[in-house]
Amino acid sequence: MLWSVYYMDEANKGKSTAVQIAEATRHVLANKTVKIYPDELIVGHLTAKRVAGICYPELGGLGIMIGVDKLPTRKVNPLEISEDEQAILQSYIPFWKDKNMAYLAFDGQKEQMRFVKEQSEALQYQL
Repeated sequence: MLWSVYYMDEANKGKSTAVQIAEATRHVLANKTVKIYPDELIVGHLTAKRVAGICYPELGGLGIMIGVDKLPTRKVNPLEISEDEQAILQSYIPFWKDKNMAYLAFDGQKEQMRFVKEQSEALQYQL
C-alpha cells in the first residue's frame, strides 16, 4: 500500500525510474512500523501482519489485487486481511493496470496482451 501511495502522488511523476524506486523505498521505510514478536531471532517483515503476502503491483501483483477478497478464506495458506484493506488494494488496480511490467513489456499490443488479461483475471493463482 505504501508503495502505491508514493507512485500515485502527482509530485513523483516525471522522475527517473531510479529516483522513483529510491524514493518509494524511502517512503515505505519511513512509514512502516516494525513489530518484534517474543523470542523472535530475526525481526522485521515486509508486510503489516506476521503471516501475509507481498504484492508487487508494478510486476505481477494485479492478479492478487483482483482476487484479494479470496485470500482470507482460501483452503491453503489463508491470509489475514480486513475488508477495508481489500478495498484499498482493489482501488489501486486502475492506476497499475497500464503501468505494470507485463503491459509495458508488450507495449499495449493487442495480440500479445492475452498474458496481461489472464494475469488480471488471476488465472494462474489458486485462490
